[in-house]
Amino acid sequence: MRHGLTAVTDILPSHFHEAMVKELAERAGRLATYCHHRELQPGLDWLSGQGLRTA
Repeated sequence: MRHGLTAVTDILPSHFHEAMVKELAERAGRLATYCHHRELQPGLDWLSGQGLRTA
C-alpha cells in the first residue's frame, strides 16, 4: 500500500462513540485490516499481532 498503513484499530468505550466515528471506521476498514476494541490493552495486543512494534 502506498500509504504504508496495514492495520488500524479504534478504542471506543461506548456505542455512542462508535456511532460518532462510524463512517471513519468504515473507511479505515477499506484501507487496511481493521478491528474495534472497547479497551486499550486488547487493541494494543491486536495491533501487536498485526506486526506493530512498541518500545
